[in-house]
Amino acid sequence: MNKLTFESAIALRDGNTMPVIGYSSTEHSYNHVTQTEIFLDAIELGYRYFDLSYDDDCLIPLRRAIDRSGISREEFFIACRFGDTQNRNVPGAGTTNELLEQFGGTLDLVSLAWPYYYSASSAWSGPPDYSKSDNGYPISMQNLYQDVVREIGVCNFDVKHLEMLKEHKAFEMLPMVDQNQFHPLYTCEELRRYCRDNGIVFVKGFEKNDAVMVKKPLYETDVSMNGELFELSERERRANEMNLQRYNMSIAKVFTEEGSPLADDAWRSLRREVVEYNPYDHTCNPREEKDFYDHCVPIRRIGEKYGKTNRQIIDRWALQHGAVILVKGIWRKDMETGKDLFDFELTPDEMKRIDSFNMDKRFGYHPDYIDF
Repeated sequence: MNKLTFESAIALRDGNTMPVIGYSSTEHSYNHVTQTEIFLDAIELGYRYFDLSYDDDCLIPLRRAIDRSGISREEFFIACRFGDTQNRNVPGAGTTNELLEQFGGTLDLVSLAWPYYYSASSAWSGPPDYSKSDNGYPISMQNLYQDVVREIGVCNFDVKHLEMLKEHKAFEMLPMVDQNQFHPLYTCEELRRYCRDNGIVFVKGFEKNDAVMVKKPLYETDVSMNGELFELSERERRANEMNLQRYNMSIAKVFTEEGSPLADDAWRSLRREVVEYNPYDHTCNPREEKDFYDHCVPIRRIGEKYGKTNRQIIDRWALQHGAVILVKGIWRKDMETGKDLFDFELTPDEMKRIDSFNMDKRFGYHPDYIDF
């Protein structure tokens, strides 16, 4: 992918195209009004590819946002993957009609979310002892292709799972798209090569748990109780002080109301330090958690060269490897930062340097061991 721009697209093997960068509803958990406003921000910033999950309950607000934007639906590429329950209990295609009804029109891409060993093949190719449709409605992902949705895909499928699909007697085609975890500690080179060789567009997915977030202790840990002591930065110390102030304030009020002699001591403790803060300014929140890769010094040094964050460097690295990337974050600032990837290019040496971090370390759930 040379000379990439924010408007660049990649060709699918059937001749259709999809943008190389999109916005994901991952971890959205807001009501429809709020989600509509979030999507409107993304649309105003130029995003035209939206990647949703049924579990995020985002189809209705996205359609509302598109309608309110005044931009033609045909300018968008809308993808949705089945929820975990749908994907596990029934062939995914059986609930596509619900997705289409919620969105109020056709979708560009529908995907299976996980390769459940007992249902993936039948969901993709259809139950072996049934005909193409039940009461005229397609019952497999393959049957959906072009008749119901424009493209079909999968998520979290490795090479073995894609090859497993071929073993079904009704197998006709491989997915058009495979969204999989992809980051410097997990470069999945074999899978990406398989996708290139078989005309499958590879999409850089997300890590499905909190393992990639650096969690900070609420207070400095007591060695005698927990066996370890955290070294707190100035930002963390201020966050702890704020929390202590709020706690002591509530205690002091209770003591005062009860007429307790401890009230004076409680109020006195509040005067030892006053930390000013604005709880509504998320950009100055001293307890703001950082991405796992913000702590990777080699990537940070590359970022300093280009004036970019570690996450921007990683996303640019993924783009230059031919992957489609997705931006997440509910704040407009995050959306703006996520798309700011096209005014620089990593050198071959920098690409190799980031490649060298690979440990085949997959975060979160592994598609071979699904317990949900």
